[in-house]
Amino acid sequence: SPNGDGNNDRLVVHGKGAQIRRVQVFRVYDRWGELVYEDLDFPVNDTQRGWDGTFRGQNCQSDVYVWYAEVEYIDGFRQTAQGNTTLIR
Repeated sequence: SPNGDGNNDRLVVHGKGAQIRRVQVFRVYDRWGELVYEDLDFPVNDTQRGWDGTFRGQNCQSDVYVWYAEVEYIDGFRQTAQGNTTLIR
């Protein structure tokens, strides 16, 4: 619910920070598969890095969006995760 109240205004990659070296890729897609957000190479749990519910400077409509993340652990192992999130306006 990105409405500026400071609560859930961004979709952020969360994890156990001491175990994860970096988020290598974080992407969000709309229901038709169009990439609406991408960020690369940033620390996990960074609340300033994440999707704010916009695409090309415009608010996205309330809908279900798919996310994909690839993280690298401190031992070099890479893992992918994916899921969906509902954007509420």
